[in-house]
Amino acid sequence: MRVKDIEQEKQIVINEIEEQLEILKPEKGLQNIEMFKERMQWALNNLEPKLHYSIGNAKLPKTTLIFNLGTWFNCPGKKESFCEICEKCYDKSPEVRFKDRLKERIEQEIYFRAVPAHVIGMQLARIIKEYNTPRRIYKIDRIRFSEVGELRNQDDLEKIALISNIVESLTNIKSYTYTHNKNLDFDIYRPSLTINGSNFMIDNEYRVVENREEEFNNLYDLANKKDCICNCVKCNNYCLEKTHSIIIEELR
Repeated sequence: MRVKDIEQEKQIVINEIEEQLEILKPEKGLQNIEMFKERMQWALNNLEPKLHYSIGNAKLPKTTLIFNLGTWFNCPGKKESFCEICEKCYDKSPEVRFKDRLKERIEQEIYFRAVPAHVIGMQLARIIKEYNTPRRIYKIDRIRFSEVGELRNQDDLEKIALISNIVESLTNIKSYTYTHNKNLDFDIYRPSLTINGSNFMIDNEYRVVENREEEFNNLYDLANKKDCICNCVKCNNYCLEKTHSIIIEELR
């Protein structure tokens, strides 16, 4: 991992964000443009790219290590309009409200894009091994890629697939993620990574609908439909296994 690579990627990400700031317009959840620009400028001026991760949150269980790929603001799904629900994305609020969270996510995006997959894989494996001590009640048993952000291209997909394979080989822990990006070749070697397509099928399809009951009635003859309870802590792990299920969530 070279400092030069980090600095080059840092400048690329800054340029991308500044381009988005130039065309930024008020939208739901982001009305005060000038305040947001001030927070963004503070974040860009204070970047220290490094690995950021978290373990569990209000929605995900204490056994899930969360590794994000980017930010809501610089999300390719939003910029390239292939995400159908980006205006209602729950990742927007933390970035709009908290400058520290915004800075952290930008730093993580730079880190992911600049650091080689084998380095990230070994770092995550070491974190898991050090965390999963015999005395710890809740041990990490899965990795969630990209709670925030999206796969930009085929390189991102192949990178997280390689990271997943490395982590499983060292810890026996698998990974999963979601994507709206249909323009990728998912037929690659990724035994350790389950990918849920957002409104299209990959290993599973994660379908977000306006009316859950109506959708279930439309799919009455399908045995592989699953009802998302919107609480990963109490979930039956539908999104973790490659079962070609249609997992239905009602838009909130």
